[in-house]
Amino acid sequence: SSASGVVDQLANSFFKQELQLTPKIISYPNGDYTTFAIEASERIGLQLGWTIDARGNKPVHLSTSHELLSLGRFMLSGVRSVARQARSI
Repeated sequence: SSASGVVDQLANSFFKQELQLTPKIISYPNGDYTTFAIEASERIGLQLGWTIDARGNKPVHLSTSHELLSLGRFMLSGVRSVARQARSI
């Protein structure tokens, strides 16, 4: 919609003008994301997005843009060895 395009432009211009940055990644607040958030992130040029979904990810070269904007996180636990946890994803 036109309104979402305006919001996208305002967000991007803040980063570019005030911070002299062009963001490429997002970590969704509280790990919460929706299809709308992914589409908006893609529209403003973001390339990677992290969720708090505990899961592994495909190799980058095999991933779609939607998958790259909804990456899972590998969260370590103090209960098992790091090597064992890494093998489980």
